[in-house]
Order: sequence, then structure tokens, then C-alpha cells
Amino acid sequence: MRNGPVVLAGLVALVLIGCSDSIVGADEELANPVLKKGGGGQPPAADYYPITVTFDDGPGYRIRSDAERRDDLTDFSYVDGECGVWANIGNFDDARLDPDRDYKGKLSRTCGDPRVLVFDFEDPRPDRADGIFMSIDGLYAMHDGDTATVEAQFNVCNTLVFPTVQAVRTGSSWLVTAEGDDAYADCSGDGSHHNMPFKLTITMP
Repeated sequence: MRNGPVVLAGLVALVLIGCSDSIVGADEELANPVLKKGGGGQPPAADYYPITVTFDDGPGYRIRSDAERRDDLTDFSYVDGECGVWANIGNFDDARLDPDRDYKGKLSRTCGDPRVLVFDFEDPRPDRADGIFMSIDGLYAMHDGDTATVEAQFNVCNTLVFPTVQAVRTGSSWLVTAEGDDAYADCSGDGSHHNMPFKLTITMP
């Protein structure tokens, strides 16, 4: 008869342990849900498409590639994924370029210095050669053969903003020009106004 309480206590303990395991198991499943494989859903759309950006470095253009500073290169295009270049059309239809975003020191052995853009300001401020980020709005929304007026921005002097530049799409290529009245841009950092013509071509594989 003395063994009765002991057996009963043991049974209660086993029940409690079993309940405890169930609760822990439920918590683990909530914290680390098992994702189902397969299914009828489509894969998510890519949020960017790699591009190549090629500047026209001819006379009169004040935003240029680093061709004038790179005796070690023969092709001065900015190609996504090459030598630290980050260049793509993003999920808001904008074309984006960052010449040195993904540059690492080990690339110096095969690529030399990081890629940069050159800004030749017409006022007394010094020229700028740096890995400046660029964006051009709405290019991917254009149809083949379209001509559009779009906004361009370079992250120099805080931001150098061109309210209207001209873009022409031909297939998977865009010609973007800032010439004449379209070449005027404003520096958001100090409110200065600049004539900074440029021309570039964007191609998407």
C-alpha cells in the first residue's frame, strides 16, 4: 500500500514531462517553421537587371568615365559585377550605377584601382574623381522606340540633380543625354547651379 502514492507520483511526473515536451516542440515549430517545397507559386521577379554603362568622353562633356586616368584599361565601360562595379536597372525602373560599391582590396591585383566617375565643374571648385553613385529615373518603363524626359542624379555636392535629361530606348539599349538647357543641374548641398553636359549609353543583356 505504501507503494501506491509513489507509483501515482511517478505517473503524474510522466504526464507533466510529456506535456512539457509538446509545448517545447510547438514553440520550436513556430520559431523555425518548415517551408513547404514545390507548390504552384511562381518564383519572385528579379528586383534588378544587370547593365553596362558607357560614357561618351568626348570634348565638352563634364561628367565622364575615368578613361583619362586609367592607362591600364582599354574598355572604360562600367559592367555590373566587373572589378567591383554595381550597375543595374532596379525594381522602380531606374538605372543605377555605383562604380566601386563592391570593390575589395584583393581586386587590385587584377583590376588596379577602384573605378570612378570624373566631374569637371566649370566654377572654381576642384574637379572631382570618385566612386559616385548615379541614378536615372524610369528607363525600364519606356517602350522600344520611346523618347522620354527623365530625371538624373549624381551623389556629388550632396546631390547633383538634372530635372530633365533626354532618354531614347532602342530595344534593350538607352541613350541618355544632358545637352543644351538639359545640361543644367543643381547641387543640393549649397544651392549652386551648374552646366554639366554628359552623354551615356546603357545596355542590358
